Amino acid sequence: MQQTPSISPAELELTYAKGLQKLAGKLIRASKGMSNKSLGNAFQQEAILEIRQVLDEHTKRKRPV
Repeated sequence: MQQTPSISPAELELTYAKGLQKLAGKLIRASKGMSNKSLGNAFQQEAILEIRQVLDEHTKRKRPV
């Protein structure tokens, strides 16, 4: 039986924070010179994908209570 690597809560928080920082940078770059509609489309395409990936990774590593 293969054991999954144990990741500490601090490591998970650091990974999460880095993901949010990366996402914020993308939003800032995307928002410069864009209309609200195109900004909304950029947010939907970039941000939702990033958030979904973070949530999927969190779900995989979450321990049952």
